[in-house]
Amino acid sequence: MAPGARILPEEDREMARRVSSGLEEQGMRILGGTKPLAVEEVKGGTSLRAQTMGGGKSLEASFVLQPRRGPAVGGLALERGGLCAEKECLKMDPFLR
Repeated sequence: MAPGARILPEEDREMARRVSSGLEEQGMRILGGTKPLAVEEVKGGTSLRAQTMGGGKSLEASFVLQPRRGPAVGGLALERGGLCAEKECLKMDPFLR
């Protein structure tokens, strides 16, 4: 991982370190500070072309995980439950209601 880069940057450092260690123990390679340029399905897995701090890189993998920032609330019909959603976020008061 690039110096200073870490997974889950908005979360507690210790929790992020534990998640990172757990994923690596399962054989996953974490490439923080990497910008994906293209993902293609290839025979037997996935090909990822990415921009790293050291330049371009092509990788082969069985799958690629890329976190999404923000909640995925589209299509949940939240208004039917009395909830107001704006720009894929739930509108709440200071008391999280």
